[in-house]
This record gives sequence, C-alpha cells and structure tokens, in this order.
Amino acid sequence: MALVERWYKILNLFETSPTISQDEMTEYLGISPQTIKSNISLLNNELVHIASIEYENKFYTLKIFNLVEYEKILSGRLKIDSDFNSSKKRFAYILKRLIDSSYTVQLMDLADEMNVSRNTVANDIKEIRSLLQDYQVELIGKTSKGLSLKGNELEIRLIYVHFILDYYAIDSLIPGINDQLNDLLAAFDITDRIQNLLKRSITVTLSRIHEQHILDREIDYYYFKDSDLLDELTGEIELAFQLSISQYEKAFMAFPLNLYNQGINRNLNVAYVKDIFDKMMQRLQDTFAVNIDSNLLYDEMFQHLVFLINRVIFRPKTNDLLLKDIHIKYPVSYAMAEICCDEISKAIGRPVVKEEVNYLTLYLEMLVNNRSKDDYKEIAVICHTGLGTALLLKQRLQQVLGDEIHITNFSEADYSKEDFSTYFAIFTTIPLRHLQTDVPVIQILPTFDALEIKQEWDRIEKQQLRREGDVRISHIALQANKSYETQLNVMAKTLEKANRVDAGFAQRIQEREQLQSTVFGKGISMPHASNSGSSKIEIIMGTFEEAIQTENGPVELVMMLAVPDEMNDKKIDTLLEIYDFIFSATDSVELKEKVYAWQQAGTSMIQEDEGVE
Repeated sequence: MALVERWYKILNLFETSPTISQDEMTEYLGISPQTIKSNISLLNNELVHIASIEYENKFYTLKIFNLVEYEKILSGRLKIDSDFNSSKKRFAYILKRLIDSSYTVQLMDLADEMNVSRNTVANDIKEIRSLLQDYQVELIGKTSKGLSLKGNELEIRLIYVHFILDYYAIDSLIPGINDQLNDLLAAFDITDRIQNLLKRSITVTLSRIHEQHILDREIDYYYFKDSDLLDELTGEIELAFQLSISQYEKAFMAFPLNLYNQGINRNLNVAYVKDIFDKMMQRLQDTFAVNIDSNLLYDEMFQHLVFLINRVIFRPKTNDLLLKDIHIKYPVSYAMAEICCDEISKAIGRPVVKEEVNYLTLYLEMLVNNRSKDDYKEIAVICHTGLGTALLLKQRLQQVLGDEIHITNFSEADYSKEDFSTYFAIFTTIPLRHLQTDVPVIQILPTFDALEIKQEWDRIEKQQLRREGDVRISHIALQANKSYETQLNVMAKTLEKANRVDAGFAQRIQEREQLQSTVFGKGISMPHASNSGSSKIEIIMGTFEEAIQTENGPVELVMMLAVPDEMNDKKIDTLLEIYDFIFSATDSVELKEKVYAWQQAGTSMIQEDEGVE
C-alpha cells in the first residue's frame, strides 16, 4: 500500500474517535506497531501547524489545531500533492490521459510522462483493468499497440469523480472553478463531504459538456429530486460558464444531493422501487419460513430503498467503520439484507458494497425482527471520548435511516448506572465486560475477544429458544454417503413417522428445493414448508460428521422447519430467535460447537434414520 493511502486510512480511523488504541490501529492497518509509529511520524510532518497524532500509554490521540486546513487534508490534499511514486496517483494519471485523449495512448508515452519504467506502467494497466470491472467501461487495445477507453458516459464521469479527482484538483480541469463554486454553493446547507462531491460532479459535467461528451437520456433507476434552489444554481452556472445545461446533465450534476434520506413523500409512485422490492420479498419468503407484511414493510422501507439504489448507481465512497460487527449482532437480519442487496444488484447491474448491507441490516432489524417493540429505535452510545463520537454516529445513522432514531450518550463513568432494557441497541467504543443486558451491544471498532464470544453465547441461551407450546425440536445424524436430496427425504419422513407433519410435507419440501435451493451458505441449509399436521413449529436438525458437497455449496448442518399454517406473532418471534441462534453459530467455532452440544442435550432425540426410505 502506498504511504499516502495508509495516511488516509489512519485519518479515516480517527473519524470514528479522536483516541485509538495501538492494538486497534495494528488490527485495522494490518502492519506492525513499529511501522505504524514510523508512518504516523511521517504523517505528522505533513500536518505541521494543522494537527498532530500523539502517542501515550499505547493509545494514539488526534489533536487538531486548524480545523479549516484539516478539512482540506481530509478532502484529499495529500493525495493531490503526491507524486508518481504513488501507484494510485499513476492510476489517476493514466485514466485521465485515456479519457481526455481522442486517440490511442501509447504505453511508452505514459512511462516517459511519469518518469517510470515501461514494466511499471504495464503492471498499472493490469490493476486498472481490474478496477474498471465494476464499471461499464473497458480498456480497448493492447499495451504494445496503444490503448483507449470505451464505455458509458455516466460511468466515465463517475471514474473521473471518484478516482481521478482524488489526485487532481478541480482547478486542473477548469482554472478558478473552486472559488467560483464556493460562492455559488454558499446557499446550500450541506456537509463539507457532500459539498466537495458536488463540486466534483459540477466540474466534471462542465468539462465533459465543453468536450462535447453529453448525457442524452435519463439515468436508469435514479430518483432525482429537483428544487427551486437547484434551478437557481443551474441558472447561475449557465450564466457564469456561458453554456446550456440539459435536464439530463442537471440530474447528474446534482447526484450528491440525492444520495441520502431527504424525507420524500412516501406515497410517491416509483415503479422500479416496487418491482425490486417485490423480488426481494419473494426471495425472503422462499428462503425464510416467515410471513412478512410486505405492504407495511414497503411503506417503511420505501425512502431507504430509493436512496440506497441511488448510492448503488453513483457509488459514493464509504469509510464507515461504525457498523463493523453488525453481522454478528443481527445474523438473521444480515442474512436478509444480503439477499435484498443481491436482488438490487441484479436489477441495477452494479455491485452493492458491504456498508449498504450493514445499514440495511439495521433497518430490517428495526422493521422486521423488532416490530412489536414501540421503543425499538432508542439507541445508546457509550464512549470514552465524550459527545463527539455520539454526534458522529448519530449523523451517519440518520443520513441513511432518517430522523426516527433517538440517540442517548453515556460516558464511561455513568453507563453502569443505566437500565438499558428499553434500548434497541448499544454502540460502544469501550469493552462493556460487566454490563448485563439482553440488548445487542455493538463495539464500534474492536472485534470480539474470547470473553465477549462467551457473553454473546450467554445472551443467546437466555432467549429461551424452545418456548413451551411454540416449538418442538429434534435431532438426526445424517449419512454422508447419501445424496443431499435423499437426506432431506429421510428427515421429512422421520417427522411424518412421528406424526408431527402431514402426509404431503415431504413432497412440498422436495418441490420447494427444486424451485430454489435452500442451501444458504456457511455450511447451513434451511429447507422448510407449510404443515397442517401440528400447531407447533416442528424442527428437525440434521448434522453430518463432515460437510457434504451440493451444487450450491457445502452443507454440514440442516435445519428443516415444518411451519404451521396458522402463525401468530409469538410463534413468528420464536422462529426468528431460532434463526438468530443458527446464524450466530456460524460466526465462531465456539458457538458452532455449542449448537451441536445443545442438539445432543435436547429432548425427542432421533439418533438414526430407523430405516426410513
């Protein structure tokens, strides 16, 4: 990793908290403490009179002396000042040359212009080809004969916005535009980050129009919210730069203003959002044996989906470390979010980054798995650095989730006196080793240690998975020398023989499996079907001594569910708790061993298939 890239990783880490432990820094950067000290010493030389990173008692603390200049550093000034020893600077230069040129670019010319070897440029080209895979742009030609870029105009502009302008000031495209835009954007109440992105989108728009590369149609799946203020800004830009801006250009230019929740009308008819949502719901219903009120969920999720899709289209960079362990705390909601984001990716034709999966996880947890709690949006933040971290967390969560969450801040000294039973979740910058609560605790940076894994297990055990009258669970040892489909039939017939399912259950299991595989990944499958033969949730857990291979991945644990035709809220809550239990088990060896121990200590055990065919 180039030094300047590591500097920005360090600075981004301090965006979560002004004090970071040496262990956290080492884990995050993946380098030794000695290398970190050396890198920070060099970074401090660049931050003279602006900020300083100080080390004491195995903790690093950021102190800012000049906030205005520090914001300029965060916006990328160190990258702009870097030279061609930085591979990313070379990538930016090569992409800029390829986009700006109307003819093929020779590899040797690039090497001479950057004063690097031909082999270095050839290796850079390989990296750039990989980088462009997520964009509808490709490198045409061979390094020996010359190269050019070919692709969609929208994607070319996004490459300029997100890659090239990281290393080149907007004034390098249009001299003096930064000061002009500072004046024009004064009326907009937006964060510095969005303002910097807006400056880039405006500059790229004007530059591409000047070069006669225009957008001539709407951007698919993009929700564009116009406003009088935006109309006024567009008119002033047209006057200042003596050109005409079409509605298509205006929509692209304003994309930074349409990335985050703005409280749009929930009754707005956006057909593509409903189509994508319906596909998400179908996948969820096929995968999980839980009936979800899709109309209610759509009403609640509509705004979030609109702007999530916008972010998938325009790919704003994310450095969000605050929800790092969300998949551990909410395993079922995370699995649901992965399915939803996969459907979004298929529809839009672009990848969905992990940070979006994390935010959608939190949203689904609030809307689906905690639907019966009136106060589920109360969030506690416990930090050793005071109000700053709490405000940062609130800002980032509310950007994506809206204003319907309420965050309360607690210091390290006073959290132990608080009753957290009414909170939806607790975010903390410090380990809460002595806090006894069933409320999920999410540590903002460090990963779980062995003690915290044990605490997680204790919390899961307290959830009383086998509630009297709601669920009946049994276990069967599966044979690795039989096919997966045969084993499903063995399990279903075992339930039928015990009079726990109706006569058609085994056939419905096979039909559902043919329609869509229930191998969910991480060694787990969850075949399920409706059942008129019992009012209980009937579950049979099948385990292999060693994982078997199926067309859809390895399987070592099969959780077959027979879901009653009539499901009340209490049974649905119980089923979701069981899903949470199973998915949590895949996140650590210790928890997986606990699942097997729990199975073998359970009641109604079935050790062999007893000849069932």
